[in-house]
Amino acid sequence: MLEIYQSDSFVKETGHNLLAGWRHLALQVDSIESAKAELEAKGVEFRDPVKPAGGGGRVLFFRDIEGNLLHFVQRPDQSALRRFRASAEKQPR
Repeated sequence: MLEIYQSDSFVKETGHNLLAGWRHLALQVDSIESAKAELEAKGVEFRDPVKPAGGGGRVLFFRDIEGNLLHFVQRPDQSALRRFRASAEKQPR
């Protein structure tokens, strides 16, 4: 479970991705285009284009209603992170 709750203040610098501390949340998706279309249908605006991801793949940044920086990340099939995710899904529970 992931809980996120509203802050009681805002600092302009929190929008800077390289600043230390909580700045953004990455959501791994199989298809950036599909995930983007689903959120656009719900009113989310995407102002930046899809960009190359550090470590391979692609990213798409967007902000939530409170200005928090979020992004989709799509990793290539050969990515170590993607392989880890795929192998974790196959393990018995």
